[in-house]
Amino acid sequence: MSGIQNGSLTNREVSKLKRGRASVDRKEASAGANGDVSKAEQRGVQHAENHQSGRIYRQKHDAQVRG
Repeated sequence: MSGIQNGSLTNREVSKLKRGRASVDRKEASAGANGDVSKAEQRGVQHAENHQSGRIYRQKHDAQVRG
């Protein structure tokens, strides 16, 4: 994660973002558990990924830095 390396993410932000990524991963696993991913499941996973991507962007670009 480049935010960790350049200091734009605090340790707390990294922890929260990792939990969010784990949530998206669980949603993907659940969607594909039966071997078939429906359109609704695809939309749900894509929405979760987009939401998480927005969180990462906002956290990397806020005024907080690791000191």
